[in-house]
Amino acid sequence: MCFLLVWVVLPNLLRQLMKTEFLELVGPRIGIPIMSDKFTYMKERWSYARLLIEVDLPKTLIKQIEVKLPKNIDHVQIIEYENLLAYYSSCKEVGHQVTSCGGLGELL
Repeated sequence: MCFLLVWVVLPNLLRQLMKTEFLELVGPRIGIPIMSDKFTYMKERWSYARLLIEVDLPKTLIKQIEVKLPKNIDHVQIIEYENLLAYYSSCKEVGHQVTSCGGLGELL
């Protein structure tokens, strides 16, 4: 296992989803939630939310989640990862160039 702290962005977040309850549901689906940034916590920015999440790099990172809105409307929320370092499966190392990888592993 290779755990890494990563800022996760929920871009174009619908205003009705900018709630603590929603963010507390989304965080664990991505990894282990640590905190939100100041602007998300204080609800001073409405266009997106940022969460600091501990992710397990060998696992597949989710790129979107489906949310059921009122009136049974489906919404797909995109998930972006800021400054995510490369992880190589054969050497189990993070953040180096594949050309300098002794294991010449597969980039995940």
